[in-house]
Amino acid sequence: MAEISADAIRNVKTEYVRAIIKETPWERRSRIRDLVSLENFILNDWVVHSYAGAMRRHQIIGSNPTGYRCIVEELAQCDWLPKERKAAIQRIYQAHLEGIQTREQEDIERDRKTRLADEEALKAWLEVGGL
Repeated sequence: MAEISADAIRNVKTEYVRAIIKETPWERRSRIRDLVSLENFILNDWVVHSYAGAMRRHQIIGSNPTGYRCIVEELAQCDWLPKERKAAIQRIYQAHLEGIQTREQEDIERDRKTRLADEEALKAWLEVGGL
C-alpha cells in the first residue's frame, strides 16, 4: 500500500475530507489516502499518467460514492474556484451519475432477457419430454 504524504494531508482543500481525517484512526489511513486522492483527481481534471493510475482512480470512485458526491458539492460552493471549473466538475459528476444509471438499466435489461431465454429453454425442454 502506498503511503500518504504529510504534504497531501496538509494541502486538503475540502472540509469534508478534513473532517474525515479528524475522525479516522491512523490505522485506517488508507481511507484518508483514498479521499485525498479523490479530491486531487477531481481538482486536476481526472488526469492520470498510467494505466495503473487509471485503475486506481476507478477503484477509488467506485468505493467512495458518498465522498465523491460530498467533495463535488463542496467544491461547487467554494469561492476560490473559477465558475467555469466548478461547472466542469459538476458536468463530470453528472456524467458519472448518468453512466451509473445507464449501466444499471443495461443490467436490468440483460437480466430480463436472460430470464426470458431461460424460461423459453425450460418450456422447450418440457415440450420434448424433460422431467
